[in-house]
Amino acid sequence: MNNIDYAKMLMKQAPFPKNETFPCGVDQDEVKMFEERYSLHIPQDYNELLQFSNGPVIGEGGIFGIEPLRDELNVSNFYNLFPTWSKKGWIPIAGDGCGNYYVILSGNNSSSVVYFIDAHEDENKLTYIVGSSVWNFILLMLLKENGDLDWPFSKEDVLSIDPSIERIQSGVPFAWDFD
Repeated sequence: MNNIDYAKMLMKQAPFPKNETFPCGVDQDEVKMFEERYSLHIPQDYNELLQFSNGPVIGEGGIFGIEPLRDELNVSNFYNLFPTWSKKGWIPIAGDGCGNYYVILSGNNSSSVVYFIDAHEDENKLTYIVGSSVWNFILLMLLKENGDLDWPFSKEDVLSIDPSIERIQSGVPFAWDFD
């Protein structure tokens, strides 16, 4: 099973709050309207995630979506909270449940490097890299939640799932450099 299929399977198996189910995805028209509203381009892997499931309540802080059922998972809300993010081309995709965020960069690429922002330290600085793509990020996050990995701080654990992360040269450090 490839990482994308594995991530999708774990997403569907993740525990949801009482009286909630796995949300369906958005259609391409909703993605296009969002892109036009913010003058951004959603990379292919996040676009695929949004079409698979829009704003699922999984992980420590949820996965963000475009006008999802839960307003606190709406990407647009974070642009109101952090107005410079859309200008920088940052797209918030998840939270850690403690007021910090995971973002990708707007662009015409098939996969997106996922960065962690320690908003308590500096909300306008990419703190470290946590995944080579949205799908690998989701998979690593859910495996950590299941107790299977010490993500993102164990280089060995991260590379066992996401070996291509090590080839990223963005000038932003890896999480295991902080451990």
